[in-house]
Amino acid sequence: MIQESEIIRLILGIVVAFVLAMSPSGIERLPGRKWFVAAFYVLLSSWTFTVFEHLFLYDVLNILEHIGYLISGILYAYWCLKTTRGTAR
Repeated sequence: MIQESEIIRLILGIVVAFVLAMSPSGIERLPGRKWFVAAFYVLLSSWTFTVFEHLFLYDVLNILEHIGYLISGILYAYWCLKTTRGTAR
């Protein structure tokens, strides 16, 4: 059963992705922004898998969801490492 919080999280993530796509200058000064944005989009895909796993291909989408969380966490950790050491590009 799909939980309301999962749908709201996905909708808010899509809104943020839309804002990022429409005004990339808003995040331009963020160090290592490519890593940050990549991690966000992987996280957004995990949220999408979470919602759609209740509709079809439960096992496949559940695995993809958790792999996405893993990759997103690694990307965010790498972004934190790069920005705190001052080597972000």
